Amino acid sequence: MKKKQITLMIFVFVFIPFGVWCFFLREEPISKAGFIQQGITTINGKAEIKLYDSQAIDGDTIDFYFDGKLIFRKLGLSDTARVYYTGKLSKGEHWIGIKAVTEGFNPPATPHIGICDGRKTVDFDIESFRDSTSGSWVVNVK
Repeated sequence: MKKKQITLMIFVFVFIPFGVWCFFLREEPISKAGFIQQGITTINGKAEIKLYDSQAIDGDTIDFYFDGKLIFRKLGLSDTARVYYTGKLSKGEHWIGIKAVTEGFNPPATPHIGICDGRKTVDFDIESFRDSTSGSWVVNVK
């Protein structure tokens, strides 16, 4: 009897929530086809990506994607960096995508991005317009 109860509890508390997540809550990665590439950077191994507003803090809000996966939804940019740690990346091409949710009072939404791989830091801006193009940046890992 006890074995059946444990099996039932595992089913109810593990498999059912996992199934709900898989079919209803999980978001599939998006294609970079809708993004305009604005540059290329080469790094080693893993990266720390910092996003912030380095110009006028005017209320920009963005969605931040890495390899098509939504990382930060409706991220309000400020002078304090929000950090994403990629972990160890496979060799080859990866990409950062920025979609403007709001452009603040001084369009376009322009997050400043710093990528540090432990040896060097690369800084750049990606422009993204709410009603037209979204920006992207290619990150090559060697």
